[in-house]
Parts: sequence; structure tokens; C-alpha cells
Amino acid sequence: MDIISGDHIFLDEDLKTRDSVIEFIAKNAEQLGISDDSEETEKDLWERENSFATSIDSILAIPHAKSESIKVPSILMITTKEIIPWGEEKVDLIISLLIPKENKDNLHLTLLSKLSAKLMDDDFVRFLKTEKNEEEICKVILKTISAKEN
Repeated sequence: MDIISGDHIFLDEDLKTRDSVIEFIAKNAEQLGISDDSEETEKDLWERENSFATSIDSILAIPHAKSESIKVPSILMITTKEIIPWGEEKVDLIISLLIPKENKDNLHLTLLSKLSAKLMDDDFVRFLKTEKNEEEICKVILKTISAKEN
């Protein structure tokens, strides 16, 4: 299973709250075979979210979790029909990192670092928010996370 594929991309979802997005991520992770327990995945996403908000300015949110319920490292991307409140911010782009509790080389930190750096690029964010072809989105995200660090 790839870390991200077309079925990991959810465009123009009718989600209105951070709670509904976290639940959506956990349920879809289980349906996609990423997680074997949506409730535990949701609990672990909330644990991270409650320790610090995962929104970046009013651009996007990156809810993430390392969990025993997660079997394969994965990225889910969601755009919402409307801008939704996320802690102190408002967002319409969510990129979720789902990482098994036991993983090599602090994978979640590597992914978070690479994505966060690229997400400061306005053109990259605009592409993610406006592109409608899931496979193109996957290609661009895969290129970003597999780029060698300088």
C-alpha cells in the first residue's frame, strides 16, 4: 500500500467542524485498511490535537497521530466545501499523517518536516486547494515527501 494514493484524497467534503474532520479521518483510515480501530485512531488524533492545535495560520491543518491502531504509514488529504474553525484558526485544507506507533527513523517527524516546509509555498498550497485530479495531487505530494533534504 502506498503512503498516499487517489483513494486517500477527499475533495470538497461537506464537513463543518474540526470534530467532524477528525472522525472522518479515523473512519476512512479504517475503511482503507490503514487502521484496524477507528475509535483508537480518533482518540490518538485528539490526543495530539489537544496537546497543541495542528493548524498553521489560516492556511491548513495537519492533524497527525502515531498509534498502535495504524498498520501502515499513510497520508490523507481533505479539502472542505467551506472554511471551518480549527482551534484559533479557520481552514479548508487538511493533511493528516497517520503513522504506526512503531516506525523506523521517526517517520512522522520526517514527513511533517518535509510537508511543513513545502506548505509555506503559496503556489503549492493553492495547487492542493484547487486541483481536482486526485492522481496529480498524489504525484505532487509524493515528490515533496521523497525529495532529498539539503
